Amino acid sequence: MRLARNLVVLVVVLAVVAVAAVVVDRVAAHATESRLEKQVAEQAHGTGVDVTVGGFPYLTQLARGTLDEVTLDAASAQFGGVGVRDVHAVGHDVATTSPNVVQDATVDVLVPLATLQEQVDQKVSTPVTLSAEDDGLAAHVTVLGVDAAVIVEPKVSGDRLTVDITGLKVGGLNVGTSRLPSVVRDQVSGISVPLDLPDGVRLTGATVVTGDDGGVRVSAAAQDVPLADLATS
Repeated sequence: MRLARNLVVLVVVLAVVAVAAVVVDRVAAHATESRLEKQVAEQAHGTGVDVTVGGFPYLTQLARGTLDEVTLDAASAQFGGVGVRDVHAVGHDVATTSPNVVQDATVDVLVPLATLQEQVDQKVSTPVTLSAEDDGLAAHVTVLGVDAAVIVEPKVSGDRLTVDITGLKVGGLNVGTSRLPSVVRDQVSGISVPLDLPDGVRLTGATVVTGDDGGVRVSAAAQDVPLADLATS
């Protein structure tokens, strides 16, 4: 009887110790998450910043000096000197000490239509209004007194977000792009958004997101870059 009672006590003690260890581990991880959230919010002018440290246990990662995986989300931030929304970044092998250099990471941000429109207004002399539609990014212009929509496909070129002309709509009908006046073609083809990216960050793709809250979703890859730079890049 006494042996059985002692075994029960031992099991209970071990369970309490295990639970306590998990609690301590999670408290320590949360403290790091909070520190990184504050850092990103300050350096990247981020709002709605949420950082999650992956992997368990956390304390063994801390002792090793690198975190297996860190996920960063933000409602808004700066990316390459441009205001963006819906930031999502996943970094691997993140140093536990400041500036928390990430060995490799992927980044996705939404460049809103309003931001793209600002860039267009600064660089294009012909009045152009942008909209995100199912068949691509539409640049609305007036051609010989007729409203037309030049359909463009966003792409990345070096550290710039640029466009390729893929179609032309006049009165809602698709017509050949060969009918597009050269002056308009030159203006629309010249649309680009330069991004001030630090060493270690490169653009990898761009896709159109439709709707009033849409824009262009830009993806990037990073190597050996501080965590906060994944948002401020």
